[in-house]
Amino acid sequence: MLQKLRDQTQSLFFKIIVGVLVFVLAVFGFGAFNLFTTGEPQIASVNGEPITQNELAIEAERERLRRLAGMGENFDPQAIDPARLQAEVLEQLISRELLTQAADDINVGISAARVSEVIVSRPDFMVEGQFNEDLYRNTLQMLRYTPGEFMNQTRLLLSLDQLQRALVSTAVIADWELRLYNQVINQQRDLAYLAFTRADFSDQIEISDEQIDLHYRENGLLYMTEEAVDVQYVELSIDDLLNDPQIEILEEDLLAAFEELTRNAGQDEQRSSSHILLRVEDDENIDDVVAEVVAIKARIEAGEAFDELARTLSEDPGSAQSGGEIGTFGRGNFDPTFEDALFALEPGALSDPVVTEFGVHLIRLDGIELTDPPVFEDVREELETTARREAAQVLFSQRVDEIDALAFEDSTSLDQLSHEFGLEIKRAEGITRQAGPGLFVHSGLRGVVFDTDVLTNSMNTEAFRMDDQQIVVARVEATHPAASIPLQDVREGIRETLLAEDADVLISEALANSLERLYGGESVSAIADTYGLSWQTFELARRTAVDLPRSVSLTAFELPRPAPGDKSVGEAALPEGGRAIVTVTRIVDGDMSTIADSELEGLNRFLENHRARMDFAAAYEGLEKDASIVR
Repeated sequence: MLQKLRDQTQSLFFKIIVGVLVFVLAVFGFGAFNLFTTGEPQIASVNGEPITQNELAIEAERERLRRLAGMGENFDPQAIDPARLQAEVLEQLISRELLTQAADDINVGISAARVSEVIVSRPDFMVEGQFNEDLYRNTLQMLRYTPGEFMNQTRLLLSLDQLQRALVSTAVIADWELRLYNQVINQQRDLAYLAFTRADFSDQIEISDEQIDLHYRENGLLYMTEEAVDVQYVELSIDDLLNDPQIEILEEDLLAAFEELTRNAGQDEQRSSSHILLRVEDDENIDDVVAEVVAIKARIEAGEAFDELARTLSEDPGSAQSGGEIGTFGRGNFDPTFEDALFALEPGALSDPVVTEFGVHLIRLDGIELTDPPVFEDVREELETTARREAAQVLFSQRVDEIDALAFEDSTSLDQLSHEFGLEIKRAEGITRQAGPGLFVHSGLRGVVFDTDVLTNSMNTEAFRMDDQQIVVARVEATHPAASIPLQDVREGIRETLLAEDADVLISEALANSLERLYGGESVSAIADTYGLSWQTFELARRTAVDLPRSVSLTAFELPRPAPGDKSVGEAALPEGGRAIVTVTRIVDGDMSTIADSELEGLNRFLENHRARMDFAAAYEGLEKDASIVR
């Protein structure tokens, strides 16, 4: 297929405040069509420009596919909440539209040459360092893009990148700023901390049964089971219907399908071809571009090599790298105008300039391949499989309506549904509002189970669509209201809670007493000896020291610079309960002369990027504030 474009989701250029814009590299190609038809329901608008329901559905599906691919082999489609996904994608679409309008306002434009350069240089589309057509094609198909959409998407994303550069100030970091930042970020400190942990005080605490009983009575809500239900349910999927008795695949139907297949195969002779494409920019006259193609054709007829001219002149990134070679394809793969010109050529012949929506082409027919027609017995199984799935899809849609109606009509039992449609009644236990086994991991399905009528009146749910190929109808078989957990089951847990509470009281008292003594000038070692504890000391510790508790490090590097011969004192919470006194006795600032040039460059880039992000965030906030956004 002429430049069947391929792409892969990437996070390119920058992040907008409302979330990550997933930037998908685009390519040029043929066979484009517009998925966004007029008259679609509008779900949002940005300064009067609509965002349609169809656009959101398509982008949400692409994002869903991207996330599933990122989950690896053990992906779980039900782990993605459709409602939340759509909400996130809608915000991305709103942000993209707002930025697109801003780019248009300042006349941001991207040349076809720049788009081509970006596409063919991406490592995502390379195999062994070379741009790979198959990888491109497969990615395009996976993301369900048409070539025209990809071309527009690429231009848009490059425009947004250019817009970002226009919106933010040139982030030049002065030497004094870099020096000050280095002094702080690479600072080292002599510090120590004295930890007071619960274990240090636990042997001083006795918890009586009376205390446990009192706590249990006063905090009953903490010791309640979560409301749960056991359900009956039936499920139906398209796969369940593949061998349904209502589906009858007649031999004459298969023969008719085979005749259609062979008829198309006979018409669809395979042609290998190459082309040179020149784009028509907005400020160009198409007649001038046609004249350029005529001149290229004359050069080839005069003896210059087609493939060399394609590599240097063609603006189709998908084929230019291979000397303009498109591949071998039959009818139905190209732009109709392109296709008519191609199939009118003899092998080796050059076309006249061919104008399509993608530009002006010079086409060369490289060869014709006639394939042997298929044999019925060889494709019979495939034809039957296709026919069964198509019939099952139709039957599934019909059954969904029938099941939904019967579930409402006989609303307090699944028996009729089971009998009428041959569905097995299954059971699931211990489903709560927050979690459930098997199919009930799906939050939407749990939501309909806990609907008031379903929960309190034991009515059937609606035919809930798990996805486009599966439905579930459920009813509550038994309810388990929230109830008190017996004291004996939580006694040890309460004991641990009370121990921790009392230990925290003793820790607070010890900490306050120690700080008072420390501020009064008493030695740190005497304070530690009072409690049988030891100070942990660190000389010239950095912020990133791995052997320091994170909270201690944060506190130590927030303390003010101590006076000579004195110390700064603070306190920090410890990870597993307890607190610590933290002291700092010396601070050594980062020295520019001691860091490598590469580290210095990294610091400079970090500061530049940080300032650019802050500038862009402020600019975007201004755009959003001034815009009329309707959701």
